[in-house]
Amino acid sequence: MGMHWIIMLIGLGTVSIGLFIIQAIISVLKIFLGPKVAKHASDVHSASASAHNPSRDEALVAVISAAIAAASGTTPASFRIASIQAAPVSGAPSSFNTPSWGYVERLTRLAGSR
Repeated sequence: MGMHWIIMLIGLGTVSIGLFIIQAIISVLKIFLGPKVAKHASDVHSASASAHNPSRDEALVAVISAAIAAASGTTPASFRIASIQAAPVSGAPSSFNTPSWGYVERLTRLAGSR
């Protein structure tokens, strides 16, 4: 067997062992950092029901649908809004789902358009 085949087999073995170790680490982290189960489902349900206002939700969905339809040039019946979640309140770059360079670019474009 040539030397290049031995090197290839050692490389494949090393990668396989490395992937197995990474898989084991992820499995252990899932056990410790997995989702927390609510102790009392009735407490969670009552808290969410008290913050729920159906008339406000309908108006919010209508406004968001109209904005999306106007921006995309389609009718509101051509798409469906599955869920609406509140964005973080603070204006820090961490509240955006973009890297900091994207946040800085937005600010410079806003400052340049004024």
